[in-house]
Amino acid sequence: MISSKISRSPSSAPPNLAYHSIRYLTNVLGTEAFTPYILIWSPLYVHQPRTSSERSPVPIKMPRCLFAMSISISCLIWQPMTDATIADKYKRILTKYAKLTGCNQTGRVFNQGGDFSMRGMGSPEAAYRGTPGHLLSFGGSATVPARNYLMAYYDAKPNVIAYAPSTEHSVMESYGRDEKNALLQLITRVYPSGTVTIVCDTYNLWNVVDNVLTDKEVKAAIMNRNGKVNIRPDSGEPVDIIGGDPNTANISEKLRGFEQTIEKGLVQRLYEIFGGTKNEAGFIELDPHIGCVYGDSITPERAEAIGRDLYEKGFASVSVGLGIGSYTYQYMTRDTLGFALKGTAEIING
Repeated sequence: MISSKISRSPSSAPPNLAYHSIRYLTNVLGTEAFTPYILIWSPLYVHQPRTSSERSPVPIKMPRCLFAMSISISCLIWQPMTDATIADKYKRILTKYAKLTGCNQTGRVFNQGGDFSMRGMGSPEAAYRGTPGHLLSFGGSATVPARNYLMAYYDAKPNVIAYAPSTEHSVMESYGRDEKNALLQLITRVYPSGTVTIVCDTYNLWNVVDNVLTDKEVKAAIMNRNGKVNIRPDSGEPVDIIGGDPNTANISEKLRGFEQTIEKGLVQRLYEIFGGTKNEAGFIELDPHIGCVYGDSITPERAEAIGRDLYEKGFASVSVGLGIGSYTYQYMTRDTLGFALKGTAEIING
């Protein structure tokens, strides 16, 4: 488990998780509800074995709020610590394949894993508390309101979160079934520059890939644009869609005619359409004007499989960005990593 940071002297030390959790509750319950005296924890971003016998004392005087330790420490800290630990697992997986495929330059993995979890979390507060854990390993999050939380309780700067605009199915449906027009409008008028992510499977992903992206006008708009257009599938099996699915015998009727593209997968098909270059390690990197993002049902196991597939096919692992959502960050409990906080000593009238 990755520990948070609590200092002996909150007033003079850098912002830290437990101190600001208590500060947060103080704002809610009132300043006289409890008073922290000495706070001691492991240093920030320290890896603790799950079976670690190390103990972290937290002596706190709480004369009027006997349950404050459980609330302020356990309820507010287990989630971001667990998120941080799982995000670190993702970063290790992505870093492994970035090294294998020659694309481990500074910042590339940092920007490869985005936090897509907010709309699937149990409450806005749960989303705000989890995002800081994710941001210990990655730079991007769609939990935009967490910026205010981080600035208020962690003294963070406004640029603490990186975020690129991304469409949703409702946006794509608002243009009707003319997907060429929708794509052109979005990348030339709504977002004429910078990185933008376009959901492309509202009707049929493979039709967009084979018939819309290959259109001369669309291709020219993408290649002449100052920025990257990310193609985003949002349903189905992520591993097969990104890396290819050889089992096309039983595909649905509406996918008939796209068997070859389905077998190749999205990354290979984007390379065939837009080109790319081989890096020094000999792996293909997509043209910088085009990319893909998958943000649905991602798990560490799927991240591993996607990285392995790209490696075996000769593509750089950063060809795809992963949206790590509530399928990861809500599919956990306080017991996922055995988090517990127990009272082990009391001083009475002392």
